[in-house]
Amino acid sequence: MQPQVNVLGGEGAVPQRLLDQIDEIIQSNGTTTNPATTNGTFTVSNSSTTGFTLNMYPALNGLTTKNFTLLDRYGNSVALNSAYTSDNGVTYTLSAALNAGQTYTVIASRTGYNFVTAPKVVVPSASTTNETLIVSNPSTTGFTVTVSPALVGLTVHDFKLMDSTASVAITSASVSNSGTTYQLAANLTAGKTYTVTAEKSGYNFGTASYVVVPSAPTVSSAVTSDSWHIVLTMNSQLMGTIGDPEAFIIAGVASNPTVTRVTVSGSTVTLTLSAPIVNTDSFVKVSYTKTGINNLTKGTPVANVYLLAVTNNVE
Repeated sequence: MQPQVNVLGGEGAVPQRLLDQIDEIIQSNGTTTNPATTNGTFTVSNSSTTGFTLNMYPALNGLTTKNFTLLDRYGNSVALNSAYTSDNGVTYTLSAALNAGQTYTVIASRTGYNFVTAPKVVVPSASTTNETLIVSNPSTTGFTVTVSPALVGLTVHDFKLMDSTASVAITSASVSNSGTTYQLAANLTAGKTYTVTAEKSGYNFGTASYVVVPSAPTVSSAVTSDSWHIVLTMNSQLMGTIGDPEAFIIAGVASNPTVTRVTVSGSTVTLTLSAPIVNTDSFVKVSYTKTGINNLTKGTPVANVYLLAVTNNVE
């Protein structure tokens, strides 16, 4: 018995052609044939910390960042900033922020295409240049750093200065000798030790270097070497060769001399007077006040001195 259908209000046999189509559907369990797909592959080149290139086989134009998925080694998705082709889909340049020395996986998808590969994106490790920092001339106003090999372009933001507990501001960094020497300015404390290092992409500055700010020198003794000179002996070596005569006042001398010249030699400061001291000047004293001009210093300025007793050796 053939199935019956109601055709225009009457009974009639189902056409054999329709029965054959129904039978085909039953035989295939109700499934339909998928559209044909094209197999595609792609490879990765030019990997860097800013992105990579995909080489498509066959060429496929019109892909965007939505057609690609980038995963890190933990399977987390990494944002793609852009996907650009300039050769009708033969290659794509993908932009992303990647980490040096890390490996990623890139996956592609598009309707009608079966991408049989999911290649790795291997970002090369960053090449680094080893640098050495040598500290010299520390003082309460800053210090000198010698960089070896020379490196031009460092700024205050590349240096890191620390005391024992916190960061210390570097107010300026001036360079000379084609990147060999940097003069760093900072407000430092006499007798205190700091550390300094630097950070710059592609460079390794090793361990921090010490900045040891010397304590303020003091006067160990003051004596007359003759009628016209007073010699001050310091407890440490001083820098420079001259001082400011206006910084000194001589008291307790009948001739009321002024200081006309100040000569510095290591730990000895010699004052030349405008008038002589005689053996009856029993209470000779010297005072020193920094003027900011040729201050006595070893990096840390000599502290002011008030009415220091001078041994009078004049006979």
